[in-house]
Amino acid sequence: MPRFCDAPLMHMERAATSIFGVKRYGVHVNGFSRDKDGNLSMWLSRSYTYEDDEGVFPECQFLFDLELPTDFKPQIGDGEVHEFYFYPIEQVKELVVSEEFKPNCAMVVLDFLIRHSVIEPDTGGLTQSLNACVCVCVCVCVE
Repeated sequence: MPRFCDAPLMHMERAATSIFGVKRYGVHVNGFSRDKDGNLSMWLSRSYTYEDDEGVFPECQFLFDLELPTDFKPQIGDGEVHEFYFYPIEQVKELVVSEEFKPNCAMVVLDFLIRHSVIEPDTGGLTQSLNACVCVCVCVCVE
């Protein structure tokens, strides 16, 4: 049985994995801060714009939450991120249900909002939205 710590058999561009039926894994870090009054804000990244009619691919995302100082400023360095934005959690709630979010990113943020008791799973039709994305396996690994 393969393990994550085993040496890779080969390297493949992530975009090609669905063509070959390779199971995809990813890591997502939710950067967030609390101000002196305890109000929650979250860093969101915007990728370079592209259109994808393929939808959401089955994948396993390992999610981590990282509480950051309020004066933290992330740096772009991977070639995928175009910009970072720091939003109060109420604005994040509005954005996550807009068409601005890719479905796989929206699921990660919804998971964060639920785990941090910002929303309930059945808030305003979220149950239907989450059920529509059931093909994605989200593995939550929070320390």
